[in-house]
Amino acid sequence: MVSIIDFRSSVVIIGCFGLIYTGCSPPIQTLEIYNNGRPKLVHEYKVISSSLGIDSITVKLIKYYRNGMKHYQQEIMNNQPNGKYYSWHPNGVKFAKGKYLNGELSDKWAWWGKDGLPDSIRTFRKEMLHGEYIDYFSNGKPHKLMEYVENKKYGYYKELDEKGKKVSVGEYRNDIPHGHWIWWKNRIKTRELTYENGLKNGPFRIYDKLGKKKIIGQYKNDKKDGEWNWFSDQKGLDSLIVYNNNQYNGEYNIWHANGNQAVKGDYNNGLKNGEWKWFNKKGQKDSIKIYDTGQLFGFVTIYYDGRQPREIMTYVNNKLHGIMTSFYRDGMTESEITFSNGLRSGSYKYWDSEGNIEEKGAYLKDKLHGLVLRWYTTEQLSSSAMFSSGKLQGLMRIFSPSGSTMKEGYYFEGLPVVIFEYYENGRFRRILAYRGNEIIQEKVWTAIGVEITTPVLGIRTKSNVHSNGNPSYECTYKNNSKHGIEWNWGEYFDLQSLNIYDQGLLVLKRTWAEPGIPKEDILFPGISKQIIIGPYSSAD
Repeated sequence: MVSIIDFRSSVVIIGCFGLIYTGCSPPIQTLEIYNNGRPKLVHEYKVISSSLGIDSITVKLIKYYRNGMKHYQQEIMNNQPNGKYYSWHPNGVKFAKGKYLNGELSDKWAWWGKDGLPDSIRTFRKEMLHGEYIDYFSNGKPHKLMEYVENKKYGYYKELDEKGKKVSVGEYRNDIPHGHWIWWKNRIKTRELTYENGLKNGPFRIYDKLGKKKIIGQYKNDKKDGEWNWFSDQKGLDSLIVYNNNQYNGEYNIWHANGNQAVKGDYNNGLKNGEWKWFNKKGQKDSIKIYDTGQLFGFVTIYYDGRQPREIMTYVNNKLHGIMTSFYRDGMTESEITFSNGLRSGSYKYWDSEGNIEEKGAYLKDKLHGLVLRWYTTEQLSSSAMFSSGKLQGLMRIFSPSGSTMKEGYYFEGLPVVIFEYYENGRFRRILAYRGNEIIQEKVWTAIGVEITTPVLGIRTKSNVHSNGNPSYECTYKNNSKHGIEWNWGEYFDLQSLNIYDQGLLVLKRTWAEPGIPKEDILFPGISKQIIIGPYSSAD
C-alpha cells in the first residue's frame, strides 16, 4: 500500500514493506527505474531492536529525476514520515528542508528557489504554524517576518521592501493587530497607529512625503475620539475637529491656505449646534447660520464682504420660513419673498437698483397664485396677470410704456380662451379665439379700424343696423351655431357688449359701462367653471 502526501510541490511516499532484516549495514533496494536504466525510487532500511524485544523499521526513501539528480529524500519510521526531509530542484539546487515527527510537520522548514536564494521559512508543531515565519523576495531579501502560535500570528511583525528598507512594524495577538504599528515609504515614516485586541486605540498619526505631520488624532475602541488636527505646508494647522465616539462633538475649525479661518462652529453628538460662521480668504464674514441639533433654526445671513448683507432669511426645522430679503451691494433692497415650510408661499416683491418696484405678487406652495404685477423702470405698469397654482387663470394684460393697453388675454387653467390685441390708439388690432391651443377664429384690423380678416370657408355672418345706418349687431355662425364673435353696438357705434362663442358655447361675455370703459368680463358664463373678472379696473 502506498500513500502520497503533497507538500509545497514535493512528494512523500510511505511504504509498508513487511520486511525484517538484521545486521549493521543498511540494505538497499531499488523499487522503480526509468526506461533509461537510471533509478527512479530507492529505499534504504534498517531494523532496530529495542531492549523490550520490539523491532522498528526505519526506511529512507530517495526519489530521483530522470536526469539522475535527487528529487527528494524522506525518512519513514513505523509506516509514517519521521525524521528529516530534503528535496531538490532538477538542477540540483536545494528546494526544501524540514522534519516530520510521527507523520506531522515539525520544527523549522525552509524553501529555496531554483537560483538557490531563500524563498520562505516556516516553523511547525503538530502540523500547525508555530514559531518563526519568513517570506523572501525573489532577490533573496526578507519580505515579511513574523511569529505564529498554533496557526495564529502572535508577536512581532515586520515587513521590508526589496532593498531591505522597513515598510511596516507592529505585532499581533491571536491573529489580530495589537500594540504600536508604524509604516514607512522610502525610509520616511507615513503613519503610526496603536491597536488593542484588533481595535484602533490610542494615538494616530499620518505624515506627508517629507515626513512632516499631516494628521494627528486618536482612537478609542476603533472610533475617532478627542481632538483631531490636520496640517498643511502653507499654513500649518489646517483643521481642528473634536470627536466623541466617532462623531463630531465640540469645536470645529477649518482654515484657508493663507492661514485665515474658513469655518468656525460646534458639534453636539455629530450634529451642528449653535452659531456657525464661514469666512472668505480675506478673513471677512461670508455667512452666519444658526443650528439646533443639526437643523437650521433661526436667522441666516449671507454677506458680500463681511459687512454688507446679501441675503437675510429665517429657518425653522431646516426649512425656509418667513421673509427672505436680498440686498444690492449698496444696501438697497433687491427682493422680499415669503416662505412657509421651505416653499414660497405668500407675497413677494422685486425692486431695481434705483429702488423702483419691478414686480410683486404671491406664491402658494411654490407656485404663482393670485395677481402678479410688473412695471417698467419708469414706474409705469407693464403687465398684470392672474394665476392659480402656477397657471394663468382669468385676465392677463400687457401695457405699453405710455400706459396704453396692448394686449388682453383670458386664460383657463393655463390655456388661452380669448386674446385681444390693440393698437396704441386703442383700436382693435386682432382678436383670437381658442379651443385649447387651437385658434378657432381670428379677426384682424388696420390701425384706422378697417377689417382685413381673411374669409374662412364655412363661416357666415349675420348682422343688423340702427335706423341711422350704424351697425347694431353682428355675429358669425358655423352651421346653425354661433361661432366666433358676437357684437352689440349702441346707436352711435359705442360698443356695449362682446361675446365669444365656440360652436354654440358662450366662452366669454364682456360688457361696457360706458364707451371705452368695460364693466365686467365673465369666462364660461352660466356653467360650473364660470370665472367673473371685474370690475375691470381691478387689474390695475
